[in-house]
Formats: sequence, structure tokens, C-alpha cells
Amino acid sequence: MLLMDIEVLPVVPTSVDTPEIIPDIGQAMREKLTDVVDKDFEQIVEAQAELAKGLWIKEYVKDKEGNIISDELGNPKVKVYQQKPDKDAGQYLLNQVIGKPKENMVVAGKVNFILDI
Repeated sequence: MLLMDIEVLPVVPTSVDTPEIIPDIGQAMREKLTDVVDKDFEQIVEAQAELAKGLWIKEYVKDKEGNIISDELGNPKVKVYQQKPDKDAGQYLLNQVIGKPKENMVVAGKVNFILDI
């Protein structure tokens, strides 16, 4: 678990009226995750790109005990299949490079605005 390595957490006041402070766990977790991602950044981006393009997967056929099964010539039996490209992985990479496209919102019906001046 990520929080086990965190010794000191940043703190934020609970409100302006009370001096009591609580740990900002979300910020501490983001900092820890940033460190983990920073360490393997290139490999993570490469894996994301491979997902976006689709993968060829090779698996060894195993018996119930987990031993690899061999064919009559003594070669390990394998299954090879292709995983389709992951649309979400591709969209994420494009959004990171060129920015997320703007989305239009249509509001239908009556809208009330209350202004406190």
C-alpha cells in the first residue's frame, strides 16, 4: 500500500473557524504516486503505446499443477493470440500530446441564476 512509506503528511485546516488540522492524505498519495511513475516513466509510456496499437500475446499451456505442457517433440505448447488495440489507451495518449478536445454542452429548459450582490 502506498501510504505505508509516508511518514509526514501535509496538513490543511478543516475550516477557518477551527484551528484543528487534518492530514491531506490525497496530496500525500499523489506525491508518492508521482515518485513511482517518475521512476518508470519511459516504460509506462511505451506500454501505453503498445496497448494503443494492440498486442500479440504468447502463453505457455500449463497443466493443473502449473507445469508447462510439451508436445510430442518436447517443445513447450504455446497459445498465441492478438489483443485488439485499446481505444482508451490511444485516446489518452492523444489527449496528453495535443490536448483534450473541447466538449460543447447544450442546456435545454429553464435555467435560473441567483446572484448575491
